[in-house]
Amino acid sequence: MKSFRFRLDRVLDWRRTELEMEENRLKRMYAGLAAIDLARAELESARDEASHALLTRATVDGAELQLLSGYRDAVKLQCARLDQKRRESEQEAAAQQQKLLAVRRRLRLLDNLKDRRLAEWKAETERQIATDAPPPKRPFPCSG
Repeated sequence: MKSFRFRLDRVLDWRRTELEMEENRLKRMYAGLAAIDLARAELESARDEASHALLTRATVDGAELQLLSGYRDAVKLQCARLDQKRRESEQEAAAQQQKLLAVRRRLRLLDNLKDRRLAEWKAETERQIATDAPPPKRPFPCSG
């Protein structure tokens, strides 16, 4: 009796590899979003530290306040750029999430098909064993 063999095993393996690749791509995108958030937080922290350091000094002249104001404006501009980059990255991640869902769906379809084919093979094998099996032997009557 031959063993079960799913003709689309190679396709199933490819779908699993494809799923892994798409999951890794999405993880990298999420890591990129986290890096953007970290960069923004660091910028804001540096801005706040600079403000605090200047404003806690005993004497501050106008030139230093003007430099602080320029620095704050530059940080604000950088934060706006990071916010735009984050929005774009979020859109890319959402598109990747949809792509990943489609890949998962295709893999699940093949897995379900394999499960159905295996169940059919098992049922056919059991039927074949039942029809090929010799009838049960009857015990000999006891002579006595």
